[in-house]
Amino acid sequence: MSRSLLSSGNPVAGLSKLKIDNLHHHIGGVIIDRLPAFLYLLAQDYTLQYANGYFHRQFGSSDASTPCYAAMRGRTSPCKDCPAQTVFKEQNEQVWIWRDKLRGQLYEVHDYPYPIEKDKILVLGLGINISGQRKSRKIQETVESCHDVLHICSHCKNITEEKNKGEWKPVETYLEKHNGVQCSQGICPECLVKYYPNAAKKILR
Repeated sequence: MSRSLLSSGNPVAGLSKLKIDNLHHHIGGVIIDRLPAFLYLLAQDYTLQYANGYFHRQFGSSDASTPCYAAMRGRTSPCKDCPAQTVFKEQNEQVWIWRDKLRGQLYEVHDYPYPIEKDKILVLGLGINISGQRKSRKIQETVESCHDVLHICSHCKNITEEKNKGEWKPVETYLEKHNGVQCSQGICPECLVKYYPNAAKKILR
């Protein structure tokens, strides 16, 4: 089991030992370490306060003074339009797609506000490897032409390349623009039954 990064380096200023112990109890353990996804706790100064076993296996060892951009991207400065910093500002979940160019992997990342003390939060990040979900070479080529980060609205699921400046578009519009993919409207059997029960009886019988 990987050790918690909260136990070494430079922990968040003002974080009591009791709170650290509670964090260990809350997110530690064998199950967290064996998740097939990376998990981290991030401070507002970009330092990784916790990382699970998957994170260490993918990105190498770190301590609580290591910035996320150094461990994950090999950078010496913060990334532009960091979704985690948006969580600190807005205290709302951020969902985004990250293409890890260094290792050739694709992740769907969920960043959540994680309260630790009054008026103090960390960002709890969960990264799911979706590289194996590429259905065809066409989808892979679309991903290759995309920006490193695609922001996904957690409500309507529209996407954009630049959260504050870019235009939010439906997924099918984005795919058509970047790879010439033509999309058509349809309805799955489940939605047909749910929204058009009378028609479903005739069509699905």
